[in-house]
Amino acid sequence: MQDSAVRRALSSAIDVDTLVDRIYFGHYPAADNALSKTTAAYDPSAHDAAATYNPDNAAKLLDEAGWSTIDSEGYRTKNGQRLTLVWPYWPDGTKDQREIVAEGVQAQAKSVGIDIQRPTVDTGTYIDTYLVGGAYDIVDVSFARPTPDVLRFAFFSTNTYAKAGGNVALVNSPEIDSWVTEAASTTDAAKSVDLYSNVQKEVLKQAYIIPVYTPVSLVGISNSVSGLTFDAQTYPNFYDSWLVS
Repeated sequence: MQDSAVRRALSSAIDVDTLVDRIYFGHYPAADNALSKTTAAYDPSAHDAAATYNPDNAAKLLDEAGWSTIDSEGYRTKNGQRLTLVWPYWPDGTKDQREIVAEGVQAQAKSVGIDIQRPTVDTGTYIDTYLVGGAYDIVDVSFARPTPDVLRFAFFSTNTYAKAGGNVALVNSPEIDSWVTEAASTTDAAKSVDLYSNVQKEVLKQAYIIPVYTPVSLVGISNSVSGLTFDAQTYPNFYDSWLVS
């Protein structure tokens, strides 16, 4: 969504820690950043730039943005238009009980007057109309990458889904573009970490994202399996595996 006040208000309205705890029961930890805590260049201080759970602040932000009238169903309006955000639901692509997470987000958003609509769509519509066409306000995604350069994939302005990128938040920030480009090209490791830190802080400050959870994968193998390895993205590689007789 392009309205920064609404983005920040939504971020303030969502109690991520409670949602994650009640849905995943500690199996998945709540996320606080665009990067997971195990990714190189993760900056724990970046979360200080994010909006904290504060429904009163969310209401204040919406009032200041002109969404101050409440309709008969409890949703905010401005100039006769309801504050409605579109978050398409793609059943075939849903994982990790994200539909349950979405229900919690909807309920908490409604408590401050934000209407989140969840149209159920097929694969073609989800890709063509929503991801490529951009006809959405919210979308849930996650990326697995072994380096912090995933920030360039996810937030560089021209790396949109239509161009095979991950910028589904449709971020268009010359500063972020400059930071991720320089971070990817510099040979100064410390400078690279600082640049990636800037990106983490900025995407949280501007509420381009609301981090929700960090997926955790468990792989169990028998003692009779040998040669199992993992690739750079932690996926198991069975190519050179064999059974020990």
